[in-house]
Amino acid sequence: MHVVGVNVTCTADMLTVRIQMEQPFQGLLYARGFPLECRGQGVGDTDVTLHLPATRCGVRVLPSKVS
Repeated sequence: MHVVGVNVTCTADMLTVRIQMEQPFQGLLYARGFPLECRGQGVGDTDVTLHLPATRCGVRVLPSKVS
């Protein structure tokens, strides 16, 4: 199974990660260390999406510095 692309979108509340696979994927994809609460399920499509809340799943949001 090969990953052909990754697209990440960030907001103040959520990090959304879309993983594009070379072939249809069935199974679980999860944030390291958070296999139960922070996962996405592949259901036979080539795209799997993880929605990671900014306050969970090992995600840290740091305020941007404006110069």
